[in-house]
Amino acid sequence: MLDVESRFADYTEDFPRPRQVFVTHSHALVTKVKEKFTTLYESIKSVSYSPEELKLLSQTKVVTRTETDPLLLETWPSDLPRRFGDLKDEHFPLFVAYDHVCLMQPFLLLIP
Repeated sequence: MLDVESRFADYTEDFPRPRQVFVTHSHALVTKVKEKFTTLYESIKSVSYSPEELKLLSQTKVVTRTETDPLLLETWPSDLPRRFGDLKDEHFPLFVAYDHVCLMQPFLLLIP
């Protein structure tokens, strides 16, 4: 996922955005994988930063939020729409728990 996202950043005009999805049963694993992905992706992007930008970045305190409370883990992700059809490019790469995927409404409901 990391490789595809970093390559896409280099060729944004030529290709449509890749829509990668990481699905697992564990809510805690979703959070950890998303945090790790974000950290690694930001470090890859920092290669192109100027010395001034790196200095500003080093002065910024990074706060990672680990959701370990079982009640928090069972809530719907605030950045995730309830319908597949409402997913936009900015939702990807998507890190989601399996039960959230099952609760999402399909693209189109066929009602007889």
